Amino acid sequence: SWAGSRWILQVGETGKIRLAEPFAAWLAVATFGWWLTASGAKVGGLRWPALGYAWLISLTGAAATWRWQMDGRWLLITAGALLFFASDLILAWQCFHAPFPYASAWCWATYGTGQMLIVLGVRHLSLAGYSAFGCRPPWLESRL
Repeated sequence: SWAGSRWILQVGETGKIRLAEPFAAWLAVATFGWWLTASGAKVGGLRWPALGYAWLISLTGAAATWRWQMDGRWLLITAGALLFFASDLILAWQCFHAPFPYASAWCWATYGTGQMLIVLGVRHLSLAGYSAFGCRPPWLESRL
């Protein structure tokens, strides 16, 4: 397809993915996950708010993926965002459909591991001197 060849061409030419690809991919996965889970009879009035929530959390994963494409140090945060998204998908399936074997354990395992990876990734970036505000954190300066 045109979109697929454009993406491959862009990666081949620059070595980096453009901004639109991670966001489009994450939004597509979120929409598909919403469609799978929100098609249940138990959804009621939560169908459209659930889509908004799915898009919101997918945007955080997309932002982490985009940053990871530019800086490999964002890998832990990106993996954490993916696991966090998976935990919410499991939770939605459990709430709007029927629980599956060990659903609660899978939900907590993906949630806890995802959060741990995000925290470790932020700590790794912080210790490396990275700051979202373009300066080193004051507490790091006192430790050097």
